[in-house]
Amino acid sequence: MNTKKVSMVFFTIVLLFSSILPISVLSDSNQPPIWNEEWSNYQEIFLPIPTEDSFAIYQPIDIQINFDHSCWAKNKQEHSIRVVCWDENIWHELESQIYDLEFTDSSHINKCNLVFLVPEIADGKERYFVYYDNNEKTMPNYINHVDVEDSYYYYEPISGISAELCYYGITENDFLIYGIGQSGDVLNRRLSQAIIKNGQRTKSFDISNIGQIAVYSFSYQTGTKDEDDVSSDQELISKKIIVDGNLMVEFGIVTKSFGGEIRTTNIYKYYY
Repeated sequence: MNTKKVSMVFFTIVLLFSSILPISVLSDSNQPPIWNEEWSNYQEIFLPIPTEDSFAIYQPIDIQINFDHSCWAKNKQEHSIRVVCWDENIWHELESQIYDLEFTDSSHINKCNLVFLVPEIADGKERYFVYYDNNEKTMPNYINHVDVEDSYYYYEPISGISAELCYYGITENDFLIYGIGQSGDVLNRRLSQAIIKNGQRTKSFDISNIGQIAVYSFSYQTGTKDEDDVSSDQELISKKIIVDGNLMVEFGIVTKSFGGEIRTTNIYKYYY
């Protein structure tokens, strides 16, 4: 009698489980059509921010991607990676950028950081995917929207009164947006670690176009005189451009006080 009960219960469970399986299979119908059959692998990207409100449009997304399969990539420019967005009707290829590649051999990676912008069509219902392949693909041809380069500025309107600045210039679509001071001063005010916003739409830096200045360094006084100022922006130690991509640039500046008491290490990022 007990054996029959056990058999009946087991049979019922099998039937219930079997009836659930088709639901799991049907869920695949929610998947959008393949973006491009020439790409063998893809993974869905889940954004860290909601996109149903308009404030999300054009916000930069910078995330690390761990690939489930081998991904062909020789460097930051030559790779098989494409970011696409499905709006429930059609596909949109999005401009993207990769950096911090982790190589498994000379032409394949297993992870990297991926940068792209939330598109104008975002309404919270869209979905994002990264497509990639094990084999070589044509290099993507995206517009280079941002640049960073070493620059120098000197201005002496009156003998003995001058402005001198070595800086990283950040340009967006060829127009100067910010200058980040490496060394130099204006009227004895040091500009190392200073973020200088260009106040007008120009292609070069000029002191008359300065909009806003923010300085990211530390200082303290050991006395009442100017020479008693101890500041971490007094001397440049090193500088380095880390990433110079089409959507994001990243660089570092290290400065210290004359006596080495304090030091500032800043990493700057700018997104298109």
